[in-house]
Amino acid sequence: AAGAAVGCMAATGDKALLFDADREAFLMYGVHRDRWVAFTGPIGPKERQGPLLAAFRERARRAGAKVALYEVPADLLPACADQGLRADKFGEEARVPLAGVTLEGGANKSRRALVNKLEREGASFAVLPPAEVPAALDALRAVSDAWLAEKGTKEKAFSLGRFAPAWLSRSAVAVVRVDGRNVAFANLLPAGPELSVEIGRA
Repeated sequence: AAGAAVGCMAATGDKALLFDADREAFLMYGVHRDRWVAFTGPIGPKERQGPLLAAFRERARRAGAKVALYEVPADLLPACADQGLRADKFGEEARVPLAGVTLEGGANKSRRALVNKLEREGASFAVLPPAEVPAALDALRAVSDAWLAEKGTKEKAFSLGRFAPAWLSRSAVAVVRVDGRNVAFANLLPAGPELSVEIGRA
């Protein structure tokens, strides 16, 4: 999740919320044994982030717990360092400027061939606005259940949403259909001028 889409994760229902005194900033976190794990860190005005992070750490200390932050944005690292927290890099976030995406040219020959093959086989692509998502949920659930069974896994949580009607209906959903039957989908979280792809199943 990127940018403003991060704040949407408060609606997944699997995290506790801690607000600052003026309710201008908040922090999402989960508790696992003796660890309080915040997702991304404080969200709100920059001047509120440090104090809220300090309050989070103090509350955890009083509960006999240690704190950790997951998927911390780079601009929050100084505030984390002020709290004596150490940063460890686990991965990176990818951004794709859609204005530069093309299937033209020799470098995209294989992608172009795949798209043409799928279209010949009756595949189509559409983006369902939030108002149309509830009517498609049963078909999307069948795709999701089949994907989970194939992967031998269960729904994720915390840093990702899960297949829940209320969650999926909050945003647009991209779908791939073959002869009118949904075979793949991904929900699209709004992030200002960007879209963040979250749940993707096929």
